[in-house]
Amino acid sequence: MSVLVYTESDQGKFKKVALEVASYAKAVANQMGTTVTAVTFNVTDASELGNYGVDKVLNVTNTNGFNAKIYADVLKQAAEKESSKVVVVSSSVNSKYLAPLLAVLWGYMQVTLQM
Repeated sequence: MSVLVYTESDQGKFKKVALEVASYAKAVANQMGTTVTAVTFNVTDASELGNYGVDKVLNVTNTNGFNAKIYADVLKQAAEKESSKVVVVSSSVNSKYLAPLLAVLWGYMQVTLQM
């Protein structure tokens, strides 16, 4: 079991909020006694996430840009693969579209918006 975190990026680089949610996910994982798995999209170098408590990175290549439905489906699949019960996303504009779709796809999973 792992806490899953969506780490938002732009042009292959992490947004500041991605690093903040990674740290938040680590705090949640510590309380739960588990690890943190990050899902990234189109990131060229994800090693920076290790400095923020991420134990494992799943990097997805998507050439179509942000699509909330596709991203929610990928996160659902990652949550199933990692046996995650908690997914942490930021409160960015993209995540505000993404989180409700993910919650609907994955009925009982707790989706946490980090403000």
